[in-house]
Amino acid sequence: TLLVEFRTLPEAVRQGRRSLLAAHFLPERQIGETAATDEKAGEPERIPAPAQASFRNADAASQTPLLEAQDLSFSYRKGQGVLQGLSFRIARGQHTAIVGASGAGKTTLAELLLGVWPPDSGTLRLCGTPYHELPAGAIQQAIAALPQGSVLFAGSIRENFARYRPACKEEDIRAALSDAQLSEVVAALPQGIDTPLGEDACFLSGGQRGRLLTAIAIAGKEPVILLDEPTCGLDQKTAAALMAALFARVQETGQTLLTITHERTLLHHFQQTIELRK
Repeated sequence: TLLVEFRTLPEAVRQGRRSLLAAHFLPERQIGETAATDEKAGEPERIPAPAQASFRNADAASQTPLLEAQDLSFSYRKGQGVLQGLSFRIARGQHTAIVGASGAGKTTLAELLLGVWPPDSGTLRLCGTPYHELPAGAIQQAIAALPQGSVLFAGSIRENFARYRPACKEEDIRAALSDAQLSEVVAALPQGIDTPLGEDACFLSGGQRGRLLTAIAIAGKEPVILLDEPTCGLDQKTAAALMAALFARVQETGQTLLTITHERTLLHHFQQTIELRK
């Protein structure tokens, strides 16, 4: 396929391709309703790669996973494997952190889950169905994601929501901005959410830009919300408030949170941790 051919291109091209694809990860239609989140929370479960995830109770283990990887391997160039033999299962409501050193494959795993690249070997399943058997658009209807570096438009916050989340009502936008800890930022803008942001939102700081991506990602009803370093560039107080708001939101909506992070202090929030190793 065309994506496979792109795998030999430089990292800059790969980043650009990922940004252009970001809009397609946030469609209006949904796969369907999700189950309630797991009410039990304990210590995060460490999953060295490669390894099989285990579950805290028999009920979680017996249900069809929301997402599942079996013996997953991927490389951008022959002989330079990024992921090798990775297996895990994520149940509905089993909020999961993806951690690992730089270069361990965290972003690559996210791209595989989003269908940007096909794996070299192994199988990815969504609700029990292998990715290659899914109907067109199924992944985008199931997983909401705007990775770091995704395109933001030069118009206002309202216009960015209109582009990515055309079904969002005013109250949905305000609620997402509040959960993303952007209410004070918006209040300080000359025209509020109608203030132009500049090319690729250049008038926002890095942390504000990242929080706007988070706000857009969480504003829909996809069963899975995949966030890429949502606390990057934030002070400890803002990061803590953001994570508390995110978990309160998914507890209410029944969505499942999947988060790439290097902040190990956040891991106690998650029911499961997938740790990738070089």
